Amino acid sequence: TISGNFSGELLDQATELLMKFENSGITATTICEPKWDVNNWRIGYGSSTITKADGTILKLSNNRASKPNITITGEDAARDLKRRLSNEFIPRVLKQLGASANYWTNGTKAALASICYNYGSLPQVIVNAAQSKDINNFSGAINTLLPDNGGITKKRRLKELSYILQAENLKLDKD
Repeated sequence: TISGNFSGELLDQATELLMKFENSGITATTICEPKWDVNNWRIGYGSSTITKADGTILKLSNNRASKPNITITGEDAARDLKRRLSNEFIPRVLKQLGASANYWTNGTKAALASICYNYGSLPQVIVNAAQSKDINNFSGAINTLLPDNGGITKKRRLKELSYILQAENLKLDKD
């Protein structure tokens, strides 16, 4: 089970979740080096970009033979994660969900941003579950994702589902 501050803003909840899932040992002073991941060099919280303090964005190489000679701090990693969530992944989730986005809590949308971050966009089965406005459909939809990546992300998907169920149960408790 994974818990969070379900009363927090969407960006804060999504950032907290992603920090738990993507390199959870990073602190503000941690020095991060690029690591190869599937099709690109990644750094910080699994990102292929670096967001400098002045807002400049650097893209890491997708050439496995050419490891970027760069390091960043945990503070840099957090800045890049927040930028990507704000500018790419949260807007993508909201666009994919359409009008049904208003039905779900920020906690649910934060967990969906985590799925989106991992896949690049929400898988259609997840979009369909969200648009149905039926919490039970999330369980079935997420279960279809469990074998993805050879099962490597199974625990993460189950934690995201747990987060969604907790967030929506809190909403029911308030109603």
